[in-house]
Amino acid sequence: MITSLIGGLQLFDLPMLLTDGVGSPDGALNTMVLYLYNQAFKYNNYGYASAVAYGLFIITVIFSIFVFKGMYGNQNKKEKQV
Repeated sequence: MITSLIGGLQLFDLPMLLTDGVGSPDGALNTMVLYLYNQAFKYNNYGYASAVAYGLFIITVIFSIFVFKGMYGNQNKKEKQV
């Protein structure tokens, strides 16, 4: 479940191939990683792209913590009661 979540957040290749890196029409297929790529290598905003990468990392960690809590949160409560 965690790897599917991370894979979904890092989707890059399909929007890049389908829209030539633009994310058109009107940015509908623009993912966070495609946005990061465009900022870094198309517009040469390396610092901003680095900040976007850190944001993506933080979002991935937060979602992973929620998934871990949802999957294993009840298990820890049962072990403490015994």
